[in-house]
Amino acid sequence: MLRGKDAMKQTLMRCLAALLLLSLTASAGAAVADDVPVMPAEQLERLLAESSGKIVLINFFASWCPPCREELPSLIRLRTRYSPDQVVFVGLSVDESMDDLKKFLAATPLNYPVYRTDLQMRIVRAYNVRSIPHNAVYNKAGELVANQPGLLEERDLRRFLDKLVKE
Repeated sequence: MLRGKDAMKQTLMRCLAALLLLSLTASAGAAVADDVPVMPAEQLERLLAESSGKIVLINFFASWCPPCREELPSLIRLRTRYSPDQVVFVGLSVDESMDDLKKFLAATPLNYPVYRTDLQMRIVRAYNVRSIPHNAVYNKAGELVANQPGLLEERDLRRFLDKLVKE
């Protein structure tokens, strides 16, 4: 009988060790998935409210999108042109694959914060994003002054932002 109890304890310990290993693996995966945080609609609303007096540019993109990849270097350059007190840049990825997004951002580091859209795509629906890239721009008064799909030429966006900065 003592042997039976020892065998049972050993089996129970193996089960507990397996459960512990599974939970550690799951939490390690969650930490990796959280490298690019989700931007819930409420957080974006807070960001817009906190950015009063500044221009806010929201760029919807995906790592696999050729026009997005073409547009992002322009946004990186424009980010250096304007002070964070003038223009706030935010990237919102619609990537489904966290691995693809992380690889892309490792190869193409952006000089402004990047977030993932929530799984329900509330922000995407709120901005009526039907194709990417898609850019939304708020003026200093917090009014949405541009909400359009398609690749933006750097000089056109620069002129537009310059005009908004002067207002």
